[in-house]
Amino acid sequence: MAIAAAVPGGLSIRTHRQGCSPAIDHALSAQVPTVLGPTRLGSRDGGLACLGSIATTVALAAAFRPSAARRGGSRPRTILGPWGVGAPIPEPGESASFFGVDKDIPRQRFYNFGLWDKHRKNPERYARWAEGIFLGSTMPTRLKYLLLGVALVTGVGYAYNTLLALKLGWPVITLPLVPFTISSFPLGLLLSNRLNGSSNRYLEGRLIWGDIVNTCRDLMMMSHCWTSTDQFNVFAAWVSLYPAALQCILRRPEEHDLKVELMRAIGAKSPITEKQIDLCVNRPPGVIAPMYILHRLKQQIQSFDLGDPERRAMEMGIGKLVADIGACERLVSTPMPVGFTIHTARFLLFWVGLLPFALQTELGSATVITMVFLAFALLGVEDGGLMLEEPFCVLPLEAIVSKVSTESRKLQAVNIKEAEAAVKDSMKPGALGKIGAKAGAKPKAKGK
Repeated sequence: MAIAAAVPGGLSIRTHRQGCSPAIDHALSAQVPTVLGPTRLGSRDGGLACLGSIATTVALAAAFRPSAARRGGSRPRTILGPWGVGAPIPEPGESASFFGVDKDIPRQRFYNFGLWDKHRKNPERYARWAEGIFLGSTMPTRLKYLLLGVALVTGVGYAYNTLLALKLGWPVITLPLVPFTISSFPLGLLLSNRLNGSSNRYLEGRLIWGDIVNTCRDLMMMSHCWTSTDQFNVFAAWVSLYPAALQCILRRPEEHDLKVELMRAIGAKSPITEKQIDLCVNRPPGVIAPMYILHRLKQQIQSFDLGDPERRAMEMGIGKLVADIGACERLVSTPMPVGFTIHTARFLLFWVGLLPFALQTELGSATVITMVFLAFALLGVEDGGLMLEEPFCVLPLEAIVSKVSTESRKLQAVNIKEAEAAVKDSMKPGALGKIGAKAGAKPKAKGK
C-alpha cells in the first residue's frame, strides 16, 4: 500500500520499499508516482464522486429489486409440455419455466424451434438480453448486495481521498496496479475452472436424464411388441412413474409431493389404482421410491411369457435405470471440492474489493460505475458456476417427466384402440371362416 501526504501545492507520494529487488523497485516506481498524480483533486470532484456513488446505489437498489415471483407474488408456476410445444415465448431476459424453493435460481425450459429462432435473431437478441438485466435476469438479484457494497466502498474511498485527505491532511489510501495485473491470470484460471467444472456437472446431469428417457422408451417399446394389451398398459404406466419418483428424491422435499407427482404421471385413466400409489408412497423404510418402482417392474417382467433373449433385454433396461439412480445420487451428494470453491470466492472478493483503490488515479469519479460493471462481470461468472453446480435444481425435469408420462398414456390409448379394432374385426360375419381358410390353405407350388 502506498501512503501519500497531501500538501498545499498538490500531492506528494511517499512510498516505503526497503528490501525490494531492483526489478520490483523499478516496477513500483513506474506505478506509484502516478497515484493521484500531481493534479489537484478538489472538492468538486469529491462531491461528484459522492453523488455518483449515491446515485449508483439508488439505481442498483431499484433495478435489482426482486420481482413479484421472487417475493412470493403471483407469478404462475407452470409446467411445460414436451419440448415446450404450446408454451409461450419467454419475456425479455427470461429463460426459465418457473422457480423452485430458491426463487432466485431459475429452472431452464425446453427449447422449441420458435425459441431457437428468437435465441439466434440479430440484432434483437442483444437488445433483449440487455433489457433482461433489469427486467428478467435473476443474477442481479442474487448479486445485489455485493454490487451495492462495491459501489459504496468505491464511492466512499474516492470521496475520502479527494475531500478529507486534502482538507484534514490525512493520508491518501491508494494501491499500485502491478499486483492486480500479476494476479489477474491466476484469478481467470480459477474462475474458468469453477465454471467449467459446474458446466460439466450440468451436462452430465442432462445426459443421465436423456438416458432415462431413452431407456423408458425402449422398455415400453419392447413391452408393446412382446406382451398382451393388458400387460403392456400396466407395465407402461409403471414405467412412467419412475422419472416422477426420481425427480422427487433429487430435489428438496418441500418442492414436490410424491403422491401428487405420481398421480399426475399416470393420468386420470390408468390401470394403476390409487391404492397401488399409496403402497409406493408408504413403501418399506430404507427403500427409495424409484427403486420400489423398479422392483415392481422386475416382478412384471418375470411374470411375462417371454423367451430368454427378450427377458434379458428387458432386464438390461431395468439395470440401466438402476445405474442412473446411482449416477444422480453421486452428483447430488458430491459437490466440487469445497476448498477450491471457497478459495476462488475469497480470492475474487478481495480482488474486487481492493481494485478500486488502484483505479482511482486513472478513472477518477468514473471508478464507481466501472467497478460495478467489473464486479457484475466477475462475480457473475462465479455465481453462474454456483447455480450450475447442483444441476437438478436447474434442469427442466418437469418437462422430461411430462414427456415420458405423455408418451406412456398415448401408447396405452393406441394399444387399447388396436385391441378393440382387432376384436371388432373378429366379430364380423365370415371372419373366422376366412381365418381358418387362410390357415388351412396349402402354399402354391413354384413354377419350374
